[in-house]
Amino acid sequence: MLQPEFNITQHINGLSILNSFKVLFNNKGQMHQKSGSLYVWVYSLKGINNLIDYLIPFFLEFVVPYSCKYKKEEFDKFLFILNKLKEKSNFEKEEFINIIKLVYDLNPDGKGKKRKRTLSQILSIIEEKNINK
Repeated sequence: MLQPEFNITQHINGLSILNSFKVLFNNKGQMHQKSGSLYVWVYSLKGINNLIDYLIPFFLEFVVPYSCKYKKEEFDKFLFILNKLKEKSNFEKEEFINIIKLVYDLNPDGKGKKRKRTLSQILSIIEEKNINK
């Protein structure tokens, strides 16, 4: 199953900002030092329900109304993916592949961090293992 995640990074001087997000999101999520960096910290919020219950309302109220068309379209794709994942725990192979493609389309380059696998590698793995969910 796919595990959606939202991350915010800050220089160590911005730890209070990360703490504010954690408090805002009902103390859900984790803060940790970014791997390989002494001065960068990460706040991560994981899980479909956490993202839908905490992150989405925040974005709808404070981010989306002030975003450009492209960012609104990205947000809509993200919300679509979350809702699909929430409504079903088991997917037919083609549905699963379509969601994977949407994820890669939404974030094609990993937003600055290289993905472990390309889309074609993931699709090959699905085909090899005959994954049905």
